[in-house]
Amino acid sequence: MNIAFIIKERLSFDEAAPSRVLNLKKFLESNGEHKIFIVCQKSDKEISENICSVPKIGNGFIAHQVFKLIQFFILLHLIFIKKVRFIIIRQYYFVIMLYPFAKITGTKLLYDMHCFRSKN
Repeated sequence: MNIAFIIKERLSFDEAAPSRVLNLKKFLESNGEHKIFIVCQKSDKEISENICSVPKIGNGFIAHQVFKLIQFFILLHLIFIKKVRFIIIRQYYFVIMLYPFAKITGTKLLYDMHCFRSKN
């Protein structure tokens, strides 16, 4: 099965979200049945193949929107050309933008969020 992860951070083992993605990639690929793609921000070093890194243009609002659009088009390429059928997403706007394409192709979207926590 082809699986894609999309994160807005650079890939590294120093941050929580990217390190989880890298460890999941390693675990799923050890089984030998899965091909894992990662769409992320461009980093200084490439960690392995099947990583689509997007350079960040700047820090302004427009630059962030362009960055998201480039990631979105890469995901569309993965859905239609690479036949990715399972996408794990941490940002809600990708869920909204990809939902129609996921319905057409039968791709499953998993929204990985950690924002609703209760204090007891």
